[in-house]
Amino acid sequence: MHTRVHFHSSREQVRVPNVIALVGLPARGKTYISHKLCRYLNWIGIKTKAFNVGEYRRVACDFAEEGKSEFFNPHNLKAVKIRDECARLAMQDMGRYLENKEGEVAIFDATNTTRERRGMLVDFCKREERDPKFRIFFVESVCDDPEIINSNISEVKLNSPDYKGRMTEEQAKEDFLKRIENYKSQYEPLDEDLDDDLSFIRVINAGRSFYVHNVNGHVQSRVVYFLMNIHLLPRSIYLTRHGESEYNRIGRLGGDSPLSENGLLYAQKLKEYFEKENVPGDLRIWSSQKIRAAQTANYLKELAAHVEYWKVLDEIDAGICEGLTYEDFQARYPKQFAERDKDKYHYRYPSGESYEDLVARLEPVIMELERQSNVLVVSHQAVLRCILAYFDNKNREELPYLNVPLHTVIKLTPRAYSCQIEMFKFRIEAVDTYRAKPSEPVVNNPNSKRRYFASIANLDTSNSNFTKNEMDSAEFIDDPLIVVSWTSTVALGVISAGLFGEGKKRINGIWMNLVLVGVVIAAFVNLSFRVNKPVLDLPYYCYLRVWDGSFRRTCILLFFMTQLIASIAFCVIQSFQTEKASTTQRKFFHLTISLIALGGIIYDPGFIRLSAHLMLQIFVILELLRIFKATPWTQLLNSSLPVFIDPAQESEALILTPILLIAGIFLPIILSPIDFEKGRILELKHLAGIATVGVGDSFAAIIGSRFGRTRLPKIFRKHKSLEGTLAMFVGQVGFYSSVLMSGLVPYSSWELFKLTLAIVVCTLTEAISKIGDNIVLPFVAWVIL
Repeated sequence: MHTRVHFHSSREQVRVPNVIALVGLPARGKTYISHKLCRYLNWIGIKTKAFNVGEYRRVACDFAEEGKSEFFNPHNLKAVKIRDECARLAMQDMGRYLENKEGEVAIFDATNTTRERRGMLVDFCKREERDPKFRIFFVESVCDDPEIINSNISEVKLNSPDYKGRMTEEQAKEDFLKRIENYKSQYEPLDEDLDDDLSFIRVINAGRSFYVHNVNGHVQSRVVYFLMNIHLLPRSIYLTRHGESEYNRIGRLGGDSPLSENGLLYAQKLKEYFEKENVPGDLRIWSSQKIRAAQTANYLKELAAHVEYWKVLDEIDAGICEGLTYEDFQARYPKQFAERDKDKYHYRYPSGESYEDLVARLEPVIMELERQSNVLVVSHQAVLRCILAYFDNKNREELPYLNVPLHTVIKLTPRAYSCQIEMFKFRIEAVDTYRAKPSEPVVNNPNSKRRYFASIANLDTSNSNFTKNEMDSAEFIDDPLIVVSWTSTVALGVISAGLFGEGKKRINGIWMNLVLVGVVIAAFVNLSFRVNKPVLDLPYYCYLRVWDGSFRRTCILLFFMTQLIASIAFCVIQSFQTEKASTTQRKFFHLTISLIALGGIIYDPGFIRLSAHLMLQIFVILELLRIFKATPWTQLLNSSLPVFIDPAQESEALILTPILLIAGIFLPIILSPIDFEKGRILELKHLAGIATVGVGDSFAAIIGSRFGRTRLPKIFRKHKSLEGTLAMFVGQVGFYSSVLMSGLVPYSSWELFKLTLAIVVCTLTEAISKIGDNIVLPFVAWVIL
């Protein structure tokens, strides 16, 4: 293979219409290349249309009266005039197609065997009035292998409209060979010297070798890449989804669940199918790395020459919707759900992928499928839709709705201009995961009910005050609840100070509880007015907001409960100790709060924001109950909380450590709420509290107290050590690096610069600041990021 790359001027326009012109004698596979190229470019998102001059010729003249092969004799002046006119009409249509921006690439499918015809095409593309001018690339198919030529004549040309039904097979073959001879007499192949100013590729003997000259631009590079990977050898491609999985059975998206009993049975039957199929040659198996696909593929490994597990074949990433049912998805993110129904191909799950992304991810797989012989692909619904759309030439609107059922083998047999598709459905029960294209996207259907509410609470809504919007999502209660709860907390503090404060006549501590109950009742009344709902319905709305029935929320709540139980147990154990908690012991709460925050911010940011506000208010209320001696809270809290006081920052009169800790870690998510519906995605700034307080400050305190030997200059806070400060720096770097490598947060060079600045500034601030690390550090990092 010879390659020469054209280094064009930086002043040349990049995004210009492209013309791909075929060159070559008849029966050399030009139209085959045209069909394949058109299909490939459309599949990767480059809108392309082929203009076949032969079709214009068949419309322009009656081939039966024009003398068959003699029509292509270069000395037949009348025929030459007709053929030139047909080429001109095809060029005009091609020009209008590109000028009107109906597409980006036009394929001019003709023999173009003479330099005069190719020059005419170049002049058309480079016309003075054309702006921008079309960029032209010639693809010449050269073949001197009689076997390939005879195969092409027999398989394709004899079924051409020129011959089919007009003459016998032998007569057609004889006439077509004469046609080839007429073209040979005037054929001028592309030449690296004579055609040095042109961009072209010569495909020799169906891809056995190539000559590439002056490649110019992205489209031409993609064309070369594609042509160097296709072949004409007969083979079959088998596609199958994994067997039915446990998640399939309960209707959940994505995940990595194992096969169900029916899925395991399908894997066994799939092996029996391929034992009887007698695939010629070696069978290769390519499988997704998901458990359900790997389990399915493993049953066939004895039959395959190779079994490979490709990450690129994993199912489409549903982002924040992983593990949800469609009902969960619609209820929690109604706007996203509607957007997906409007344009499923381009819709990207928040923190996930779109079908467009998936096509880009699968392009290497398509290239390998074009190169290989017999392959079985064991993958997932969305992935196989993309592959099937490529071979069946389906457009973007059709692709996301192709039906690829479970427990079915799809056999693809590529032909010259098409692909034969056979589907073999196994008689093994499986759920139907197909969701048809909605005729009109609907956000809320007033006549429907969410199925899982009945299973959760056996709720009869026929006579309730709940509307469909409220049943679908209780998130509407968030902002009013935050305002009302903070107002009530402040009111409790003011009333308590007035009744039980310093210098006031002491009242029995039980009255403080009555004040608390009164404030809570007033809060529910206030909330009822704000959301315009009956007071008695509010507890149920709050219940729905806490547990929406989704698998993801269940996991999050179980995780939160685990951290809470661990914290309570730690408090109880430490309360029996005679000495105050050490620095390391106090940092245990930094760990638990950070884990809760990290899980919530990544998987359920709206819920964790509400939870942060409520946790802060609960600890403020507990402190009010403690300092105003409410029975029995005072005794219980005084026995557990003081052991965690930081002696350098506070006394037992007022314990702020837990409040400041929660406030600091959750400060960024409180100040900058994440809202995927409004395009507010997860960013580095949202993790600033965890990085600075949960990780960095904890590292500094533990390392500094245990290993700190080198004291910092007087400008820094007393007792601060170099070892502790370095630990603060390293802790932040390690945490942020893990986040960036995980792919959770998008970032740019500018973001990395800000991140570096934030780490340095927060490290110095921790060493200098004398009070309020838990608030100051997250705020500083949040401002910078």
